[in-house]
Amino acid sequence: MDADAVIFEVYALRPADFTGARDAYVARARREKDTAAAATIGGLRRPTWPGGPSTCRPVPVPTWPRR
Repeated sequence: MDADAVIFEVYALRPADFTGARDAYVARARREKDTAAAATIGGLRRPTWPGGPSTCRPVPVPTWPRR
């Protein structure tokens, strides 16, 4: 199993869908006896942003006070 491809796939999901998809891939990796991929995928943390990465906006850099 290509753990990198799985990582990109699950982090593209909504946070509500992340945990189920991650756990399904961990179970699949374990069935395939790929313990390294199972450990890598199982260690992924659920994203905390409400709408996914597409809703993240860059924070403007403050300018120095003008004198």
